Amino acid sequence: MTRILAFSALVLLFFAFEGSFFIQNSAISSYSFLFLEPSGNPQIIFGGGYIFSEALYLNRGADDGAEAGDLIVYGKNIAVGKIVEVFPKFSKVAPFSKFGEKTPLRTGDQKSVLFEGAGRGGGEISADFPNTIPINAGDGVYLAQAPSYVAGVIEYADKKEGRDFQKVSIRIPVSLNSITDVAIIKSNAAER
Repeated sequence: MTRILAFSALVLLFFAFEGSFFIQNSAISSYSFLFLEPSGNPQIIFGGGYIFSEALYLNRGADDGAEAGDLIVYGKNIAVGKIVEVFPKFSKVAPFSKFGEKTPLRTGDQKSVLFEGAGRGGGEISADFPNTIPINAGDGVYLAQAPSYVAGVIEYADKKEGRDFQKVSIRIPVSLNSITDVAIIKSNAAER
């Protein structure tokens, strides 16, 4: 309980003092007490299932070589989001499902259907497809620039007669509040 209260107080102060200034220059020289199981891998230290669920915070920053645009991957190939802000000791990650976040994606046989998905929040991405394109629930969705990384799974396709487009809902394959250890894929490596 004490850890939770200390963590909550730290988060409130973080947002009150612009994060970077407070953690670098105030009384907190080390924030390793935030981690239950220390790991050599980058870890999500805040976000996902908390109040500020549309942003994740990573315990790697500019001092560790993190850069804006770097891809965050969970497991071997699940793309979670991209780093949008970098501070010396930590980074802010925007999940692909963040409300309004536009992400180039691909699906279909041989991953040949390219489209833009729009984040709807809560782990959901939406897109519109022409009715002539066969889209099925359960089909995988991948990043357009790095098709080896899974961005989601088609949850349903709302195809109706008389409409030129079908509404498609995509669900990210993991719960953002269950993510801990991740990998950082450099933005220039993800584009190769």
